Amino acid sequence: MPAAPTAPAAGPPEHLPEPLSQAEARVLRFLQTSLSAPEIARELYVSVNTVRTHMRHLYDKLGAHRRLEAIDRARTLGLLAPVPHRALTTLPAEGASDKALALFSFPSLAAYEQYRALFGTDPDFIEADRIRDESGCVLRYERTFMRPLLPGHPAG
Repeated sequence: MPAAPTAPAAGPPEHLPEPLSQAEARVLRFLQTSLSAPEIARELYVSVNTVRTHMRHLYDKLGAHRRLEAIDRARTLGLLAPVPHRALTTLPAEGASDKALALFSFPSLAAYEQYRALFGTDPDFIEADRIRDESGCVLRYERTFMRPLLPGHPAG
């Protein structure tokens, strides 16, 4: 008598049942940070309910029940970059490093306007922006524009 077929072992899927939406992929990148759902909502300029809905869909698609499980599953599937070995050896006092900070200073308003005119059209900028988006290396960023305050400087 032939053996009865066995049911597949329960567990997370080997692949996603359906692809992640762009919004789900953005939320997934923030799940690996220490940000709460309300903080993620503020970063993405969406409501907390929207973030929680995307999180629920992510958990379903990843076969996960908890945030860490979803992150591990996403890394296994290649949806998130693996944790670099050096990240495992950082000191707790160093804190989170999921925010890029860019400080800009321009000698004049005309120089700033020239920068703004090239913003988004310069080939180097476009390539850097593409790498940032595809790699997920920057989760959050903050830009600050400052006026030079050095003595003897025309703007200071």
